[in-house]
Amino acid sequence: MHSSCPKSLCILSILSLTISLLFAACVSEGPNKLKWIKINNSEHNTLCVVLNSDLQDIFSFENHRTRKLDHNRLQVIAELRNRTTDRQIVEISTVFRDADKIINDETPWKRYTFMPNQTLSYKISSVTATDYFTLRIRNISN
Repeated sequence: MHSSCPKSLCILSILSLTISLLFAACVSEGPNKLKWIKINNSEHNTLCVVLNSDLQDIFSFENHRTRKLDHNRLQVIAELRNRTTDRQIVEISTVFRDADKIINDETPWKRYTFMPNQTLSYKISSVTATDYFTLRIRNISN
């Protein structure tokens, strides 16, 4: 009986030390400064971007037109072409920007299936008054 006391005391000490270390490592949440990270800002100056580098030579953005609708909303019509002999499944979203190129409207991602060498007409309108747009294409799977 006497030999089990030091063992339990040792276990208690280790447990206590572990709990103390866990709480010592906890840091309260609070306001923190965001880090400035240089990113590719081509979306600000480009009408159509691909978000995956493997799509770079697969799609073409052709024959785009815009027109102003009521309340200064913008309508975009463009042809997107799969330039491969493979079926491509992608998602497309459009970001609309005001005169200062600040995002003021963004459409949800929508899935599109392009058959080999197929061209689709993409048509979208902003909900708010806007001046610029960028189509964004991202890969889903093949």
